[in-house]
Amino acid sequence: MIRMVRMLMACSVVCGALVVSVGAQLVSTQGPQTPDALLGAAIHQDDAEGNLDAAIEGYKTFLARYADNRPLAVQALLRMGQAYETLGRPEARDAYERVLRDYADQAEPVAAARARLAALNVESSPPSPGSGMTARQIWAGRGVGLLGSVSPDGRYLTSGATGGDLIIRDIAAGENRSLTGKTSWLSSSEYAWLSIFSPDGEQVAYTWFSMERYPETGGLSYELRIINRDGSGMRRVYRNEETVYLEPHGWTPDGAQVLLLFQNRDNTYQIALVSAEDGSAQVLRTFDWRRPRRMSLSPDGKYIVYDFPPREDSSKRDIFLLAADGTREVTLVKHAANDLNPVWTPDGNHVLFISDRTGRMGLWALKVAADGAVGSAQLVKSDIGQGIPLGFSPEGSFYYGVGIGGRNIYMATLEPATASLLSQPVPAVETYMGANSAPEWSPDGKSFAYISQRSREQSVVVIRNLQTGAQREFTPDIKLRQTLPQRRLRWSPDGSTLLAFGQNRKGGERGIYLIDVETGAVSFEFEGPAKYAEWSPDGKGFFYRGAGPEKDLLFYRSLETGRIREIHRVRPPDHLGAFIVSPDGRQIVIHEGGGNGPVLKVIPAEGGEPRELYRGPHDQHALAWTPDGRHILFGSPNLPTHPDAGPMELWRIPVSGGSPERVGFAKEHRFRDLRISPDGRRLAFTAEEPSKEVWVIENFLHQVVGNN
Repeated sequence: MIRMVRMLMACSVVCGALVVSVGAQLVSTQGPQTPDALLGAAIHQDDAEGNLDAAIEGYKTFLARYADNRPLAVQALLRMGQAYETLGRPEARDAYERVLRDYADQAEPVAAARARLAALNVESSPPSPGSGMTARQIWAGRGVGLLGSVSPDGRYLTSGATGGDLIIRDIAAGENRSLTGKTSWLSSSEYAWLSIFSPDGEQVAYTWFSMERYPETGGLSYELRIINRDGSGMRRVYRNEETVYLEPHGWTPDGAQVLLLFQNRDNTYQIALVSAEDGSAQVLRTFDWRRPRRMSLSPDGKYIVYDFPPREDSSKRDIFLLAADGTREVTLVKHAANDLNPVWTPDGNHVLFISDRTGRMGLWALKVAADGAVGSAQLVKSDIGQGIPLGFSPEGSFYYGVGIGGRNIYMATLEPATASLLSQPVPAVETYMGANSAPEWSPDGKSFAYISQRSREQSVVVIRNLQTGAQREFTPDIKLRQTLPQRRLRWSPDGSTLLAFGQNRKGGERGIYLIDVETGAVSFEFEGPAKYAEWSPDGKGFFYRGAGPEKDLLFYRSLETGRIREIHRVRPPDHLGAFIVSPDGRQIVIHEGGGNGPVLKVIPAEGGEPRELYRGPHDQHALAWTPDGRHILFGSPNLPTHPDAGPMELWRIPVSGGSPERVGFAKEHRFRDLRISPDGRRLAFTAEEPSKEVWVIENFLHQVVGNN
């Protein structure tokens, strides 16, 4: 697990001075002799390449040259010790002891080194019964969800499931049971999101995305629902037209109120307690466009801990302590590192959180009293990744989830005349694996752009020259959309700009932005589209699917005049999905789904009656028009009994009509963003390759209490 998690982590200290090529060649932009670049090269071998022996040699070289650069040298020592630990080599002790001996003034690294030495001492001696802290995986593979919680008795785990269902998992038996009864995305677009058990374990509070529209605005809603553990007694507790999103994060000890995070229509966020009986809300704290990611209510119900980025220009978070009546707040953890995902221990004496202060994401424990922190935080477990706390069992075992997969870009070669496959897809980007999506070809076919998600808050646009292998990266001054249908780039026909969906960093204007491919400069173009936009081939405008109440309408907008005209309207119960514009700009292929089943249609770009191209048993995803305008490629599930689960196969169909044919490959999970190069010889796409795991650390509280 540690090796896989490292492959997904971005360089944590100095990667701003580096450019990583697709072929995993490392090029320093500042020269190999600078401290930042030298340490960054070692970190790259450690995190991105997983070559621990090479990383250790790099750390040694750095320490030989720059031992006096104390902030970086102590990080090199800690990383070297952890690399030795992973390899099972005794030199780990030497590295940690050198931290204590030579860098005693560095408080946090010293605490981390001391904690690791203590752990090594425990591991090297026979554990007494019930004393050794151990970690084991309890759930992995398809269908694992990380937005749930463990029941107070430690027997069950709630989770979101494929198709939008809320399920409950029997941990010991390894069996899942549906709570909301939703079996497929084909039945509706509604879904369950974050969920949490009540204190007695008999109820589950959860977020539900509802298709019921508000009469005033026509907007859809997120609402708080509560359901019994056996799936009975579902009731809607809270729904408000001014609340556009909400998450439950805890219950008061008496089960009377649920701790919620609201997002309001004005893009502010609030912490609130909501009555589980009548839905009345007590707002405790209001924020601007920034938001907590994780909150936790103390076992006695008196305090709330949450993470929050205190600076507008940084995504790094600190931990705060808020009185449950909203009267008092203190900073619990203030550190230059990124500290997030806080959770109370069952005894109410400690707060656990994830931090990258040693260079890797580790689990830390801090003793807490009524007036704030007691002492300094102690490292409990290193290399936990972006761990998501799920709760505790009565005997003190700690459950957490971690995502170790994601989105990867693949390429294959095609025969242009027939759009048949000449080679099987292979990975096109081998750095930051699991974090790459939205491939796009330049109009001349000489360059290739994509989005690389370096952290939850940082989306990097990468442009690679296919002839030279040179690569440029820039971070647009907007938040690129996270959801896959909206997470896309479209290169303008003149090659100057990229069209992207995004939102300004303060949570304001949301819609279409244009990114200059040379400078990375961003300009806001148009507010409103929710999904799917495509350039017109002449570059004078773009087609887009409407937002909100107009989501089932297709429009064209002129860049010159700003004029908008309607192209196509889908009548309920059907809905408009993806669409693609023909190379000559005269036709558009659209995907419609809903009550009459999924279907592909061809419509004139100027508007007019559609022609049915193909009606299949399942949705057609990832549409692409071949450059010669003769074929449509699309992906479709090949499991009739479970269309949401995949695998997905690639198909082609003549635009003139006829039966679809298999092109020749399938992926275990969905693929999207089909993009064909201008010469028709290469196919790129994003493959969703999620790999989520749930782990339990047993005898955990013994370790925490023993260290404090």
